[in-house]
Amino acid sequence: MEKILRVYIIILAFCVVGLYSQTWTECAPIPTPRWYPASVVLNGKIYVIGGQDSTYPYASLNTVEVYNPLTDTWESKTPLMHDRWGLMAAVVNGKIYAIGGRFGSASGGHSATNVVEEYDPGTDMWTLKAPMPTARGYGGCGVFNDTIFVFGGRLNSAVTAVEKYYPAADSWYSDPPMTVARYTFATALVDNKFYLIGGWGSTLVQEYDPVTKTWVDKTPIPTARGGSGSGVVNMHIYVVGGRGGNSNEFECYNPVDDVWTTLVPMPTPREGLTAAVINNKFFAITGSVPVSQGGLPYYGKNEMADSLTAVEEKSDNSLNGCLFQHWPNPFRTSTTAYYSIPYQGRVVLSIYDVSGRKVKPLVNKLQNAGDYTIEWKGKDSRGLELPSGTYFFNFRFNDYSKIEKCLIIF
Repeated sequence: MEKILRVYIIILAFCVVGLYSQTWTECAPIPTPRWYPASVVLNGKIYVIGGQDSTYPYASLNTVEVYNPLTDTWESKTPLMHDRWGLMAAVVNGKIYAIGGRFGSASGGHSATNVVEEYDPGTDMWTLKAPMPTARGYGGCGVFNDTIFVFGGRLNSAVTAVEKYYPAADSWYSDPPMTVARYTFATALVDNKFYLIGGWGSTLVQEYDPVTKTWVDKTPIPTARGGSGSGVVNMHIYVVGGRGGNSNEFECYNPVDDVWTTLVPMPTPREGLTAAVINNKFFAITGSVPVSQGGLPYYGKNEMADSLTAVEEKSDNSLNGCLFQHWPNPFRTSTTAYYSIPYQGRVVLSIYDVSGRKVKPLVNKLQNAGDYTIEWKGKDSRGLELPSGTYFFNFRFNDYSKIEKCLIIF
């Protein structure tokens, strides 16, 4: 069996495959068209929160509407206590946090807010929490270790503030500021690192490590734009639409190789939209006609990109036989990773879920040349069994890397 596996691995390792494809489908529109809401995924549904109203005087909204992709239907939930657009939102321990934003109207004046509200889906109620230290909207937001990080945004002008919120203690703290002030950028978390992408008039891509608190510039996004929708599929970051370019660009970033790929454009050019990913399907929701085309109307559009694939097998003959594979796949109780390295070097092997979150480190050490095996029993770093679904082996040896999909079934 091991010899058969080795032959199969060699066939894979020395082939270069680059497949990116997707189709777009029109789904049920959101009942309330709007510009610049926030969105999160919770319990298999997409919550679209707040935004700016689609009719004059284009006032801030408190509307919360929830999309079920299984039934292609929308339902309304209890509104926010404070209406706003350009807000940030995140999920921690089954609760939604709506953070900051701008309130007022486009025609009558508007201001930044530092309001934080917590939503409990069990009671369908919002509760006020400790306010964010820096009032702002149009910032970036993400969760690491049950902590919400809020990056940049706009008060009266762009800010560099990085502030983090601990829901368990209802407390805020500061991290080192961004190196460049900006807002309306896309934000994503992959491999326990944050990626801040673009912003109006910007192609800048930066990686932030919340452990070392350091910033690194990465390959710029091909099209300068802000107010885009973004999401993570199979540890790749997808960015769609936004102000700049044609406002329908769909581009994919691979953080491992620091490479961008251009995909099939979104059918309806939009800016100020939001996006979410469920079951490897990417939903682009709401937004407006690009400012370059008049800025109106505001949309209730809900377009889905399906059949997303990002398969990359790196080939480097200088590695002279660096190989990786695992078997069985799918599996119920355990699967075994097999790898071979041609000379001494550091091996890093970890398991990730479909959102790009590391769930189990397996290997991180210097190893001599040779063949190795390691068993994974489908448990996370706390020893808890993971649910059925798709996971990924992320194997790295010096400059070589490989990502392999695995399935847990019960």
